[in-house]
Amino acid sequence: MLQRALDGSNYLTRTELAKHLRRATVPADGLKLAYIMMHAELEGIICSGPRLGKHFTYALLDERAPQKTAIVDRDHALAELATRYFRSHGPATLRDFAWWSGLTSKDARVGISAAPPALVESSRDGRAHWRAGDVPVPAVKGPMVFLLPNYDEYLIAYKDRDAFVETSRAANLVARSNGGFGNHLIIDGRLAGGWRRTLKGHVVAIEVAPYRPLTPAQKGAVATAADRYGEFLNQRAELSVV
Repeated sequence: MLQRALDGSNYLTRTELAKHLRRATVPADGLKLAYIMMHAELEGIICSGPRLGKHFTYALLDERAPQKTAIVDRDHALAELATRYFRSHGPATLRDFAWWSGLTSKDARVGISAAPPALVESSRDGRAHWRAGDVPVPAVKGPMVFLLPNYDEYLIAYKDRDAFVETSRAANLVARSNGGFGNHLIIDGRLAGGWRRTLKGHVVAIEVAPYRPLTPAQKGAVATAADRYGEFLNQRAELSVV
């Protein structure tokens, strides 16, 4: 049913697909619909389609990703996964890679061992870290600020977070994601507070709650980050630091 409805790059929202399912006498309300869609994704039938305005759509996986890839052996696959993880998340540890991927420590080691020369090893606080050797380290001038959403990869893709989260705050990291200021303020690579937004017509009000008073340079960098976020939403940003 889903395949017929989406055939021919016919991108549909979940609500639209539910109507097709009900016409075929398939119960598709509430959690039933969610389970149907998840099962279809796990079976490789459907995937995410392009956004239509504010709405997410579904598409046929065979139409969105028609090219077939070569079948590789297990060690090769583990090496490729390790390379891709450390290219996007490095420097990181073996524990980080195993945490993110769900692999056992043994398989994670196999992937790392099979990945060189793509990966470069270094040591920090007596622990081995890896990163992709072909990713340059950018030169940074002045404070670097990011307004990250809760559950962002930067904070949840690592088992060891002491490099960017104070030990006293690490244990409560997930719990604080549900709070009023659950989004993450990152300054110079470290968790430095929280923030939240409120949409008001053509204005997005951004409230930032830093853990410590900001320096003038940091305030300027936070304002720049808020402006970038407003541009992303195509709205004017109004910043307040609380």
